[in-house]
Amino acid sequence: MAYSKFSLEDVIKDFDLREERHLLFPAPAPVEPSAWLLETLQKAKLMPAKSEKSRSELIITPILLEVAERNKDLITIFSGEELDGEREGLHGECDYILSKSPQSFSLKAPVFGLVEAKQNIVENSMGQCIAQMLGAQFFNEKRQNAISQIFGCVSNGDVWHFLRLVGKDITIDIQKYYLDNLPLLLGVLQYIVLVK
Repeated sequence: MAYSKFSLEDVIKDFDLREERHLLFPAPAPVEPSAWLLETLQKAKLMPAKSEKSRSELIITPILLEVAERNKDLITIFSGEELDGEREGLHGECDYILSKSPQSFSLKAPVFGLVEAKQNIVENSMGQCIAQMLGAQFFNEKRQNAISQIFGCVSNGDVWHFLRLVGKDITIDIQKYYLDNLPLLLGVLQYIVLVK
């Protein structure tokens, strides 16, 4: 089934997941944004970011590009990539995937997936995000990638809500991160890139 068809309740039940709510990042080290990112986001504020597409292009993509630039020897960002979970019929296009394969043209080792919030409400896309995280987990298992945890996030650009999948345990962070505290948000993304 396509990732976008899953609700939170469906994906938890269909894949027999254990859901928990905890603080995922107790003390992320803030990362100061570059002048380029600050200028780009300042210009974005002048644009009418009313749709998922516009928020993605104006806010989310620049933030992920900043993370990629800081970690160009560690990751590649894929946008709009098809991810075939190769199990349980999971498939579909993903808004964003971070892969632990530097400067790669093909997806090799997904570790993080980000879903744009539907109707600008973060909670509406949790099921889709978890389904994509499961797809990434199955993808890695088939290729024997030694990746023990998959992170996910649902964002509308202003609000970022993170999740983590380890085995059948899905943890939904009790903390949300906000664009108005950009150093802390970048710190969380940097942690995800560097975690083993």
